[in-house]
Amino acid sequence: MKRNILLSLCLAIPVLTSAQIEIGKGYVYSQTNGMMSHTISAIHSVNFEGFYNFRGSNFAVGVEIGGGSYGIEKSERHYGFENGMEMLAPVIVTNNIFNSGLMLRYDLTEGTALTPYAIGKAGLSRFGTRLSVEDPRADHTVECPVPIVDEAIHSDYSFTTAIGGGLRYDMENLFSFLSSNMLFIDFNATFVRGSVVEYMSVNAPGINGNMINGEVRDVDLQFTTAAQPEVIHEYHTGYLYRTPMELISYRLAVVFRFP
Repeated sequence: MKRNILLSLCLAIPVLTSAQIEIGKGYVYSQTNGMMSHTISAIHSVNFEGFYNFRGSNFAVGVEIGGGSYGIEKSERHYGFENGMEMLAPVIVTNNIFNSGLMLRYDLTEGTALTPYAIGKAGLSRFGTRLSVEDPRADHTVECPVPIVDEAIHSDYSFTTAIGGGLRYDMENLFSFLSSNMLFIDFNATFVRGSVVEYMSVNAPGINGNMINGEVRDVDLQFTTAAQPEVIHEYHTGYLYRTPMELISYRLAVVFRFP
């Protein structure tokens, strides 16, 4: 048994030492398609990724995580305090998304300044909405907590797959002090499809019930606070939609490869 473990480690060492690790950070702009395009205009996010690239191979495997926002709404609503005072309080509703997944990349060329590649992904996207009520008395006293309310309204998940292509530019060609295959500017575009997901969108571009098969519901949030548990506040926070996830994502990133 010990002999087999030792043999496995000996075989793994040359593979690990022949691999290259890449890390990258980028901005992602996602344009929605299909039924989702009637409820979300666009998604802005940042992502972090890491690739495990074998020397002498055009293939690389990796993981990515990222998050962003696709809507924010600020308004003022009447809020009653426990002492009977009623004031206009700032109410903020935000729509957020979090992505994670596995990736497979294939470089179409080797040893060139500009490297085209194909990429495929499989992962999970979480859509969530939060409501925050800020204390309008915060400017007058430091004893009042800010915000009064901060809680999740709704969240749901979509299983996703994506396919696309990109270009990676070796920055050695612009800066002579850099080594080859060390620092890159990376751009790619992917077509993303996901399972049906429920989500809210405060900045919906325009909704037609027929366009999304009538899957639209009002969302009213009821809550109390520790300071006034006997008072129930209710806000109409938006609409809940149910559509398949479908979008085209464009990503621009800086990538560093460890030697």
